[in-house]
Amino acid sequence: MAAARRVGAQPMIIANYGTGTAQEAADWVRYANVTKGYDATYWTIGNENYGNGHYGAAWEADNHADKSPAEYAAHLVAYAEAMKAVDPTIKVGAVLTMPGNWPDGLVGAGDQGTWNQVVLARAGAVIDFVDVHWYPGGGSAAEAVARPEHLDDAMYLLRQQIARYAGANAGRIGISMTETNVGVGPNTQPGALFLADTYSDLLEQGVFTVHW
Repeated sequence: MAAARRVGAQPMIIANYGTGTAQEAADWVRYANVTKGYDATYWTIGNENYGNGHYGAAWEADNHADKSPAEYAAHLVAYAEAMKAVDPTIKVGAVLTMPGNWPDGLVGAGDQGTWNQVVLARAGAVIDFVDVHWYPGGGSAAEAVARPEHLDDAMYLLRQQIARYAGANAGRIGISMTETNVGVGPNTQPGALFLADTYSDLLEQGVFTVHW
């Protein structure tokens, strides 16, 4: 928080979904904004929660017996309500998948739709923004530099999903991208071109923050 203040930045805090509770998250809000006066506005519930094994691949910790998007959405509502009871000025974000990136489009066993569809339909009324990550890959620097061409389509599809599934007033829901990087040569001139193209394109599309 001291570093964020020194550079004039706003923090984005990830509440612990995988091994935490709504009460713990509310306590974090109380400590940050009431006790310490940090005025932390943006809080995302978890990180890449779709990587909890529900679709086969597991890299994110998730102690919930049910790892479905419906379970995440139910807890998301509980987190948002508990956290905003402490500080109603905060903005709560939901973890979604980037259109065109795994596991976008997959419907898990027993689910009533994709991750994004279920989360938005069940928790759209309580969230203020959605958070996505984008690692486009590419087998060469030339391929990687061309990947931002897909961003316009991906963001269009994401906004369509929000509008279709998040219910009334879905237009108020913002979009953040808190992870992105070039797939090949991150410390090269092509990587720098990718960065400039990606940032300018996403900000032009109305994404309110992009984290490299």
